[in-house]
Amino acid sequence: MARPVRAFRWNALLLIALLISSNLLLVYSRQVSAETLPSALAEWPKETVYLDILPLSQNPELPNGCEITSLATVLNYWGYPVDKVTLSDEFLDKQEFVIRGGVKYGGNPEEVYVGNPKSKEGFYCYQVPIVRAANRYLESVGADERAYDITGAGLEEIKSHLDQGRPVIVWSVRDGKDRELKYSDKSWLFSETGEFYRPYSNLHCFLVQGYGPDKIFLTDTLEEDIIPDLMIIFSRRLKRWAPARW
Repeated sequence: MARPVRAFRWNALLLIALLISSNLLLVYSRQVSAETLPSALAEWPKETVYLDILPLSQNPELPNGCEITSLATVLNYWGYPVDKVTLSDEFLDKQEFVIRGGVKYGGNPEEVYVGNPKSKEGFYCYQVPIVRAANRYLESVGADERAYDITGAGLEEIKSHLDQGRPVIVWSVRDGKDRELKYSDKSWLFSETGEFYRPYSNLHCFLVQGYGPDKIFLTDTLEEDIIPDLMIIFSRRLKRWAPARW
């Protein structure tokens, strides 16, 4: 079993990819506890790569903070002892909703987190605000490393980063029950442009921390017991990963 060493450093400390998932089938295979994880991984072929990352739970402080919690998980993995709430409060761009003339206005998730991760009424953001938050934090502590947006990366590129000890943050459907993204019944207008926006109801952020011959291992920040799920993405559907510009 290959286990990349955490001591490896590359200028791209953090890799963030917004990937379309509507054409991928995600299936939860099983849950494992911290005690049984080594034996569970031993069952996979020797080609398996699994980064030794301690998952963080977004709850209870950030009920809608899967993105920033995933970022905190990766930064902790690299030895930066910042917590998820600090990242959210001090480094993440957020925009609350306002009502003007009876019309609801809010942010663009391409540019800001819409709402607040601390609120159950918060929504989400895409990769740009997370990359920005990561680099603001890294600059604040005088680090040389930077986070990069690798939206559009293929599976082989992602696996190559994992081979070298670099976890990747991705966006996908929330669980294995759904095969495509679904729209919420909520909506708002972008404050800057007045453009109509209807958000997704099952979008979720995961951390890719390993792979096997026909598997991708994802850490889910919604798990209350803070242990990783082993998830299978069937290899026959891993042929077309593309930027998520829905």
